[in-house]
Amino acid sequence: MADTTCIIIGAGLMGVTAAHALQARGFDVTLIDKASGPAMDTSFANAGMLHPSMPAPWNGPGIGKHLAMSLFNPHAAMKLRLSAIPGLAGWGAKFLQYSSPKRHLAAAKANYFLSAYSILRTQAQRDALGLNFDSVDNGTLKIFGTQASFDTARHIGDSLAKFGLTHKPITAAEAIAHEPALADIKHRIIGAIYQPDDSIGDAYKFTCALYDDFEHKGGHSRFECTVQNLIVKDGSCIGVETDQGKMFADHIVVAAGSFSRVIAKSAGVKLDIQPAKGYSITVDTNGSAALPKIAVIDEAMHCAITPLGDTLRVAGTAEFTGFNTALTSARVKNLKLILGQTYPGIMPDLDLDNAKPWTGFRPMPADGVPYIGEANVSGLWINAGHGHLGWTMASGSAELLASLMTYEPPPIDPEPYRVNR
Repeated sequence: MADTTCIIIGAGLMGVTAAHALQARGFDVTLIDKASGPAMDTSFANAGMLHPSMPAPWNGPGIGKHLAMSLFNPHAAMKLRLSAIPGLAGWGAKFLQYSSPKRHLAAAKANYFLSAYSILRTQAQRDALGLNFDSVDNGTLKIFGTQASFDTARHIGDSLAKFGLTHKPITAAEAIAHEPALADIKHRIIGAIYQPDDSIGDAYKFTCALYDDFEHKGGHSRFECTVQNLIVKDGSCIGVETDQGKMFADHIVVAAGSFSRVIAKSAGVKLDIQPAKGYSITVDTNGSAALPKIAVIDEAMHCAITPLGDTLRVAGTAEFTGFNTALTSARVKNLKLILGQTYPGIMPDLDLDNAKPWTGFRPMPADGVPYIGEANVSGLWINAGHGHLGWTMASGSAELLASLMTYEPPPIDPEPYRVNR
């Protein structure tokens, strides 16, 4: 493959991991990104969790009612904005169609297989390359405030346990044994689930470290370069047209998160992906030794609080609001409120006044499963639509994509993720 060239559009988690995997197979790879460096968009400040324990898509049974009610609730964990409805029509119908219990479980199963494989790949890369990204392999903890939500999560976990998922339902007292900082809210915890196979880490640091290795080994990149169209000739994708001119290669990979839909459309390829806007704040812990040591997830709020080095990352909520990049102050305030409600005892140790807010777009596929493989245009490959599991699935998706591009036996069954499904 020494003479085989490849252009990858997107230098976030999906693009950089794919570049690294293809480079290892002898491809001459060039990364293109509109940002000034790697991992500057959706991969920059996500929740920081590698969690195969959370493979279920967000369009679970009953999601239609939840989204309808969110129109009138400014604090809804998953919120639909009126202004976004016209652009969601076709995607939204499929999103609801795939919320049936049978289809939802099938999507969760496919996501679990990819996630479980991927986290092992991420850990192997970390160990082999000596990557430093505040990685800790101590699992995650989900807490529940109602019996119904606890029972639903246990049911999903039990359904996936036969495929290898390890999940341990525990009492509130056992949850506090795992994370003593939760002691102040013991009375609000109906139950919890400990997920020992999960881990945490800083996705931005991981992507940058892997990019540095890619560049050191001869990889190329063009930053502050915006793709305008894909170039298709005689049924094959042969290049990209950018604001810096045309570029050509044997293979083109679209790994641009939520923007992949727009880019692929220029070659006549339809991807049912819509942006789900998420928020995070990163809070300095001032070196306090009494702070949380494990990531804690409150599924009711679609929110996680993750210790990353000397900081706490609070990430969550989802808005369907198109590509609106505005940092809504109410959403940022809500994350601070959730932090205070979860850990009231440690608030004096936190520098909330200087919390760093961030927002980005999760690329949400209508059926809940990412697109990985060749499109119906020869030479055009897709690695996009990973929703809330981008960090978790990145390294595994890259290996699956690279195996398909080199006709190697794939590490897992590629069928659920094919582009033309």
